[in-house]
Amino acid sequence: MRNIPNKYSQKLLLEALEQNHGGKIDLLYLPIDFKNKCNVGYAFVNFISPADIPPFYEEFNHRLWDRFNSNKESLGVGAGVVGVGGVVGVGLACGTASTRYPFRLRALQQGTPPC
Repeated sequence: MRNIPNKYSQKLLLEALEQNHGGKIDLLYLPIDFKNKCNVGYAFVNFISPADIPPFYEEFNHRLWDRFNSNKESLGVGAGVVGVGGVVGVGLACGTASTRYPFRLRALQQGTPPC
């Protein structure tokens, strides 16, 4: 996802996603700029089943955000990296994610504690 208002926390974004997609997402990664205490405007969302992606895309692509008086329009963007392992691997290997934006992945599968 792109164009997420910077004031959205991981908790607020997760609440928005779970309204219609609860139980379908197994990982959410919202990079945070800890120096400025805000997100960096994009997130990785991984779905348990590829069949759940089209309804999510229909809802969130070109959607106006309903909090913080934001004029940003969200964009659903496909990723070259897929799956929990892929996102974790990129996060661990990417200097940007590990140094400039220390990351915390949120695993959402049942029985998996949040990272």
